[in-house]
Amino acid sequence: MANDVKNWIYIWSSKRKWTPPTYTFSDHRPVKANGARSNQPDQFSAEMRLGTLEYIAKGESKSKKEAQTLAAKDMVKHLLSTGMLTKEVVITIPGCADLVAESSKDTVTAPLNKLEAVKASYGRWQGGELTRDGKVLLESGDANELRKRKIDMSDEDGNNDVIHAQKKIKVAAVEKAEIVNVTTIDSGDDQAEEEQQQPSTSRVVTSQLSVGMRIDTGRKSESPEIVEVKGTSPKDNDDDVIEEEMIASMISVDKLCQQLRAKFPEQFKKFDDDIWLHWRRNGQDDETFQWKMKVRKALLDRLQMLIPSCRLFAVGSTINGCGSYNSDMDLCLTVPDSYVGFDTEREYAIDVLKQVQYFLRRQGHNLVKRVQLIPAKVPILKLALHPPYHELEIDINCNNVAGIHNSHLLHYYAKADDRFAAICLIVKHWAINAGINDAMTGTFNSYSLILLVLHYLQCVPSPSVLPNLQMLFPAQFTGQEEPYGLQLFQDFPAPIPGLKTNKQSVGELLVGFFDYYSRFDFDTTAISIRRGNCFDRSDLPRDTDHFKIYIEEPFDGKNTARCVIREEKMHRIRSELKRAINQLKNKGPLLECIKVTV
Repeated sequence: MANDVKNWIYIWSSKRKWTPPTYTFSDHRPVKANGARSNQPDQFSAEMRLGTLEYIAKGESKSKKEAQTLAAKDMVKHLLSTGMLTKEVVITIPGCADLVAESSKDTVTAPLNKLEAVKASYGRWQGGELTRDGKVLLESGDANELRKRKIDMSDEDGNNDVIHAQKKIKVAAVEKAEIVNVTTIDSGDDQAEEEQQQPSTSRVVTSQLSVGMRIDTGRKSESPEIVEVKGTSPKDNDDDVIEEEMIASMISVDKLCQQLRAKFPEQFKKFDDDIWLHWRRNGQDDETFQWKMKVRKALLDRLQMLIPSCRLFAVGSTINGCGSYNSDMDLCLTVPDSYVGFDTEREYAIDVLKQVQYFLRRQGHNLVKRVQLIPAKVPILKLALHPPYHELEIDINCNNVAGIHNSHLLHYYAKADDRFAAICLIVKHWAINAGINDAMTGTFNSYSLILLVLHYLQCVPSPSVLPNLQMLFPAQFTGQEEPYGLQLFQDFPAPIPGLKTNKQSVGELLVGFFDYYSRFDFDTTAISIRRGNCFDRSDLPRDTDHFKIYIEEPFDGKNTARCVIREEKMHRIRSELKRAINQLKNKGPLLECIKVTV
């Protein structure tokens, strides 16, 4: 129960694109009879900060965890009192129903005298924070007709000094679609005078169900209809443009696949079969995985002779489910510092790897043939092995635990739908043959290519192929867990409720991938797996402008495509994407059109 309220706030803030909640702790240690302070605190204090809110929520308890929970509960109480949450929603938050009884005044949703908004169905969490005395406006309708409607938020006297908002109903892939759960909120005439005195704000005052968020909340939309309301602001207009471009891409991809399947029915069937055949022949099977784990264990046994407390984690393609049978093995050696844990500097990693290098040259002769230190931004040791492991090359980094969390997350995305891994392997082989899968020369690394596929499968097909696991299961994919506690090959923490199954063939999805990115505006648009959507690059710090592509790392937000900084390399990437889709259009769906052989 305690975890539920904290996870609820985490999800709620993520949907508003806020920074996650942060907690700070202090403790009270009683003074003993001799004047010394006790080693055991008798009281913990927790402070919680959320997004850009100035309010600091507080909680105190004899238990540190309980103090954290009480701080989270105090934040819910604040959100209720300011109108950012309603009583109806707070009642649904575990452990917070008593806050409604304490509240003696109505909440105010936003400084508007009239506000129309959308209440989307959120699956496991019902996101009703928009309503105060809401009532159903409509349950279904002609999407073409609704799309034309614009709702003026001026007051009864025609005074337009208050905020104006526009209800935008967008059609994704069909001419008509059912609209559900559209709610109107009227703040009441008795508040109109007070609300008109409120200044205009750019704060997003509603939840949003965008193309990229259709199933992030635990449930795919029943139709590809996208409905959204925001307070007016220049930033909202940027978001609107991005969403409209994504919707246009969705429509375009859907039409293209229909046309190609109608034009090349037999060829398309062979295309689907060849993609799966390529995966069966080239993907990493269970036997190869176990063989790699045997090598990892042999290395760990030797390294623990040098550093008894160290651990060795397989990361990357070996673990994420998207690798080939002949791919190298990336390993993360964890040697935490006694003061900062895993958050060590580059110099620390180099020192540890130098010790390992020297040790393996002396003690690893029956396993390690050659070892070389590469002092890159993320330093690594490159190992070549003796038979029977001579075909396997190994890269070892030190304390790069982000790679452990990334591999863990992608592992479960690959587990969610087999089409993801099959498409990833095709795309990686296409990129290698096209000369754009080499971060050392300024193009993509394999991780960025996988995230491109993941973003596409999250955001463009309707219904989506993949959910947003970080939003569905925040407790399991926080990026903050101890790496020793992460587990693979487990069932999902809970059933994913209400998800419709995407039935597009793997070939259709691959064609859609190339069509989508051949027209993608990398100059102005960034990709986020954590948010499950795109966002305007103007939201990023200015020191990221030199990156030609920005793909947000799911946990730390850094750019995974940071090597793509030269214009000629970006031109090459765009050209290869366009060449691939043009070949598929003109010659029909064939793997040889994208330079891949079965």
